[in-house]
Amino acid sequence: MTLLEDAERALDGVSVPQPKVKTNDLKKGTRIRLRNGFFGTLNDNKRGNTRETVVQGYYGDEIGSVYSHDIVAAQVDDQWVEIEYTKSQLECKQFNEALFGG
Repeated sequence: MTLLEDAERALDGVSVPQPKVKTNDLKKGTRIRLRNGFFGTLNDNKRGNTRETVVQGYYGDEIGSVYSHDIVAAQVDDQWVEIEYTKSQLECKQFNEALFGG
C-alpha cells in the first residue's frame, strides 16, 4: 500500500473545507458562474454589490451589471472556487429577496 492510499483511507468520509474567494478579490477576466446557471467573464476590477460582466446568455454575449451575491463560483488557477460574500452583499441579497421575492 502506498502512502497516498493510506492518506486517502484516513480521510475517507472526512469533510475537507473547500477554499473560498471573495467577490471583491476577483479581477477583470475572471470566469464566473451565476446563480441562474449562466457563465460569464468579469469586465471590471471594482468592489461592491455589483460587477460589470459579459454573460454568455441565450442569444449570445450580453454585457451588464450583475449583483455580487448572484456570483456563486469563480475560476481561479483553473479550479472552480466557491464565493464568500461580504456582510454588505448579504444585506443586499436579503433586501432584494424582500423586495422581489426569493
